[in-house]
Amino acid sequence: MDFLQFRAVKYAHFLQLLLKINTGAELSEAEQAEHAYLSRNLYHIYKRDDITEGLARRGGLPRHSFDEFCTVTAKLFLQMLDHLLAGDMRGVLDGEEKVVFTVKVVDGIKKDLLAYHDEIISTPDHVWLWISGQTLLGRMYVPWLLTGRFDASFFLRTLSHELEHQVEHKRGLYNREYAMQDRIEQWMERDGNNWLGCMAPLYTIFCDTYTEGVAMFAETQHRESFSIEQPRLKTMYGTLCAIARETDAGRAEKMSDKEFTPTSQDGTYYLGRLMCYTIGLARQLHNVSIRSLSPEQRWLDNRSIGAYLRENLTVSLAGLEPDVFSDTLKELQGIHHHRQFIKAYTQACDYLGLVRPIRFLDQELFDWLKRTATAARADAVKVVAERFDSAA
Repeated sequence: MDFLQFRAVKYAHFLQLLLKINTGAELSEAEQAEHAYLSRNLYHIYKRDDITEGLARRGGLPRHSFDEFCTVTAKLFLQMLDHLLAGDMRGVLDGEEKVVFTVKVVDGIKKDLLAYHDEIISTPDHVWLWISGQTLLGRMYVPWLLTGRFDASFFLRTLSHELEHQVEHKRGLYNREYAMQDRIEQWMERDGNNWLGCMAPLYTIFCDTYTEGVAMFAETQHRESFSIEQPRLKTMYGTLCAIARETDAGRAEKMSDKEFTPTSQDGTYYLGRLMCYTIGLARQLHNVSIRSLSPEQRWLDNRSIGAYLRENLTVSLAGLEPDVFSDTLKELQGIHHHRQFIKAYTQACDYLGLVRPIRFLDQELFDWLKRTATAARADAVKVVAERFDSAA
């Protein structure tokens, strides 16, 4: 692991910030801004009960150093990496005689990231990962110092997500996505802003729903539940339809950024994970039931789940059985295009009896979005032609 972008000075600064937050010390205006960013954007949650209680119990932080921070976090990080590569993420190694990993530890605030797989410079035999030093400090090193434990499930989820992007990268998904985006940009430059306004954001949503969705699903092995929220899906559905009708590139981009730009909890991350979970749910309900955790605890089968989801605005379901999860992830990793993904999702929705808005980006909606988007382009072409004729 390379700590050159998160040196001892930054280590000392953010450690001091973490200690002040968890002991109730007064923060400067700059420190308040940093804390707000860390809590909101990077999900580090520097204010943590295990840290606060550990500091109170031990009367402060045990002996520590930047060198030990580097040694301990590298060791624990690599242990989790080995664990994942021996399991569901072994696709990263498939077909390669040797795979090199370069892990850059960076300032998460400056780089605006928690963890990131760099598909631009990664190759099948060389994986480039970036991770926030603040994350390693607050979610791994300090809890380890105080309790001898850390939030391993958080890091397993995060690493699973980024390694799944390497699997997708090896399969050439990003090359196809970038090539199509280049074609759309060329069309835009040739035809002008109003001719293909919605195409670029709409295509990005299709691709991200699959690539980010599968990566998010790869994390679910380390989660105990999944929430299905009708109000959120209804809002996203309305926005998606509005984007398809929009001919102005700027307005279409703004709508897409507001509702679909990925974060770890919303946008195409959530939608894609929902679609992957639905595919796995159909697989599981062919053989066994699934447990609802809220609004009531009960077992659901393929005959009852559709009605149950329709009747409740927000439902929390248990995670998939381990063997179902592994088989579903293997199926998803064998898909090479977002159209195949949408087809598999549509089949799962049919089997489970799902309806909108829970039944989201199925084949019917996908076809409607394409027809609407191209119709908008045809209308724009017609208007321009009529103006040309009238001016001639």
